[in-house]
Amino acid sequence: MLNNVVVLIELGDKMRNKNKVKLFKHQVLITAISVFAVVISMIGGSYAIFSSTSKADEYNVLKVGELEISYVDTGDGYGDVLSLNGAYPISDSEGASSTPYRFNITNTGTIAADFKIKILYDESIIEEDGCENNLLLPEYVKYKFDNEDPVLLSSKESEDYLIYEASNLLPGSSEIHEIRIWIDESAPNDILGKHFHGKVVVESAQSGIDESLENEYITGQSITLKDGSKWHVLEDSSKNSATVTLLSDYNLKSNGTYDVDCGKNINGVVNCNPQVFDESNHREQDSNSYCTLPEYGCNQYEQNGSSVILDSSIKNWLNNTYLPLIKQSLTDHGGTIESLTVSLPTMEQLAKADNQSFSQNQINFSSDWLTTTNYWTRTASNLNSAYVWNVVGEYNNSYIQYANNATQSGIRPVIVVSKQNIQK
Repeated sequence: MLNNVVVLIELGDKMRNKNKVKLFKHQVLITAISVFAVVISMIGGSYAIFSSTSKADEYNVLKVGELEISYVDTGDGYGDVLSLNGAYPISDSEGASSTPYRFNITNTGTIAADFKIKILYDESIIEEDGCENNLLLPEYVKYKFDNEDPVLLSSKESEDYLIYEASNLLPGSSEIHEIRIWIDESAPNDILGKHFHGKVVVESAQSGIDESLENEYITGQSITLKDGSKWHVLEDSSKNSATVTLLSDYNLKSNGTYDVDCGKNINGVVNCNPQVFDESNHREQDSNSYCTLPEYGCNQYEQNGSSVILDSSIKNWLNNTYLPLIKQSLTDHGGTIESLTVSLPTMEQLAKADNQSFSQNQINFSSDWLTTTNYWTRTASNLNSAYVWNVVGEYNNSYIQYANNATQSGIRPVIVVSKQNIQK
């Protein structure tokens, strides 16, 4: 049987005194332009609305069945409150950058759980408010879920307004999500004064545990994914984890496929073609204050919002070229792309996998599977942040180098992937 966790969203202009009285009966927090309250609804019972300016902490953690919903404080002191930009049309860029409503879903039970997240109209509040003839239509309501692109609510009508679906959330595991909601800038002026009584509904159900999720994997273990690709386990994964972190056995070709011919020859020397980088796609010096050699590209892997304001060309290449390919490959072979992420390895990960620690010095690896190729990491050097550490496989240790077309280092991806993708 499904359990529902419901979060109420209220959007409108200043409430009339009559509406204030009605909403006060339900203990709803009222702001000048928006109301956002938490509602718990269980099958076979009535729901209550919880929100209080003086007792917000009481409602930052809610539990229905075996799912616990905790609300991340927005800074206003109310974990269950989302402050919208206002009851008027705004651009996608404004809406997507607004303060999100953030919540964490944790499985506190003993078996795996499935759940769905929907945005629905709250018929009870609409009836109570008597505004069924004054509603804001879904074609003017826009939302952004996590890092996905903004979407009109009306586009989800055929799916019963389903915005997210998850399966096999293991006991003790959790997911954190964000929702932003606003009025689309294309809305006409006559929407002002109309009401939007919506609710975010989390429908949960217990499910049987997929046996593959209970498997344990140890660092260094060789595994094959359902699509036939070869990997080694980079970090231990217990039976309580639904995912496993893997290091590819191979570097990638410039088209995103695996370079199975790249590896050590009979003399122990890595024999690979130079990794191809698109020079025209490198970051400019003014995008990274640490960029001392812009003609070779600036290789700090990820933007930090201050000194580095753009991701490296390698990170963009992984996301734009390789990630779509592995998604398609896993899907074609009966796998799942749920929880899939792609990156370069860090020196800390590699050192730990070799039972060592890393402190910005050269390191000699003893595990052969870590040194079969030359490849980049995403750990910036402490000598110059435009440089990163890479593994030079033929010497079994690492050096700092910068990315250019002559450098004999490649891209050897790390993925976090559901255990369901591993061949039995």
